Amino acid sequence: MQRLPVPPPPSPLCPPRIRRSWEATPTKDQDLFVQAVALAMDRGFHQLFVDIHAETLGEAHDSCVFLLWHRKFILGYENMLRSLGRRFACVTLPYFDYIQHNLNYLHGKCTSLESCSPFLTGLGGSTSGHLSSQPLAGFAFSHFKCVDAFPASHACAVPGSDCMRCIPRGAWTRTYFNSTALSFTSIKRVLFDADDGMTALSLRIERSPHDVFHFTLSAALANFVVAALDPVFYGHHATIDILAAIHHRCRVRPLKLTKEQAKLHPGNFQGCVINNTMVVKATSPVGLRLP
Repeated sequence: MQRLPVPPPPSPLCPPRIRRSWEATPTKDQDLFVQAVALAMDRGFHQLFVDIHAETLGEAHDSCVFLLWHRKFILGYENMLRSLGRRFACVTLPYFDYIQHNLNYLHGKCTSLESCSPFLTGLGGSTSGHLSSQPLAGFAFSHFKCVDAFPASHACAVPGSDCMRCIPRGAWTRTYFNSTALSFTSIKRVLFDADDGMTALSLRIERSPHDVFHFTLSAALANFVVAALDPVFYGHHATIDILAAIHHRCRVRPLKLTKEQAKLHPGNFQGCVINNTMVVKATSPVGLRLP
């Protein structure tokens, strides 16, 4: 079975690991990120993360650890990119600032999902490609264009096989923002209007903006089994992680909880039972598994 590469020693020249929006990321760092994604696809490591996301045993979605599971997942992906070689040792995931892009859309500065989102065009956009009847993990996307622009041109559902060399994407030049769900007012309401514990907060974020934007992006990104094949996925989840961090900074950090208090305070963590069998506690490991 193919395994992830062993990370090289950390470079002392790396700056602090701070995620920036795609627009705030220097062009050379944007290029380096996209090149790292393409190389990860070529080596089969990118596909391992697609498989991990599909094999979740119920932890990744509709559970009390949705936010924590995906935080560990995207950190693992970022570490994998850094392990690809010395020149990638400081690569950091950018976040997809679609909340600001939605505001730009409302102000008439752009007219569609793609024209408002430099992150989407930076990852190949949605216009170059062809219709394909080839299934992806058993799912048909024959009504969507299979985009073959870089880095999607390196995509491979099963490394070493007859690869698609493209990713099914929605018609982003003809797709519009869900302006209500992605507005600053809605995001603020999701994060701060209720004080009903971490599980309820996690579910609200998962429903909107998380689910809403997955379905807005459409095609492979709207199917959780294969969504992680599209590198747009990782920028989307970097944004979701930032929302969780904002809530923690504003609502939890001021409480100055001790380590033991943090395990028990409902505003910081609440456990649950997954699949009627798996008890998740504050000390439980986050399960990232290859099928």
